[in-house]
Amino acid sequence: MNIWAYVLILVAKAIEVSFSTLRIMLINRGERKLGSILSFVEITLWVFIASSVLTDVQNDPIKGVLYAAGFMLGNYVGSLIEEKLAIGTTKVEAIVSGKSGHELAESIREKGFAVTVVEGKGMDDTERWILYMSMRRKDYKDICSFIQKEDPNAFVTAYNITPIQGGYGFIKNGNGRHSRHGK
Repeated sequence: MNIWAYVLILVAKAIEVSFSTLRIMLINRGERKLGSILSFVEITLWVFIASSVLTDVQNDPIKGVLYAAGFMLGNYVGSLIEEKLAIGTTKVEAIVSGKSGHELAESIREKGFAVTVVEGKGMDDTERWILYMSMRRKDYKDICSFIQKEDPNAFVTAYNITPIQGGYGFIKNGNGRHSRHGK
């Protein structure tokens, strides 16, 4: 068999599975239209790739191996692309020391992010501040790094959320997606 046919199977399968990975992540984050468009491209590629591999896999098992390798590569590449796109909203919670909490909250607000502050007590009854923030996924790594730089002992968590209603700095536009004011 021609080496280019092998390369085509590997690359096409990687592209197909990358689209599949993106489609699932987009739909889970409310991007149904784009996810549906990707599903059309994905299944079209699948039909042609799978049929070319399955019709001759017993005579040429390398096709099956390359098909599987393309599947693996596509999952990896698709997740990297999705991470770069960073679609969605993340909630960040930081437990910081009492002495740095107020200044840290003000610094984050100066960066244009809303912060809800709750005073708390640590295990040894020390004063703590709990900072709650919701933001675009594109922004959360910078904020987490900033918090760690300002308070190296801060306990920071972040997780994806689906905003339902309200929140300072967030508006729900007509397509159901949230975006930051002015961005």
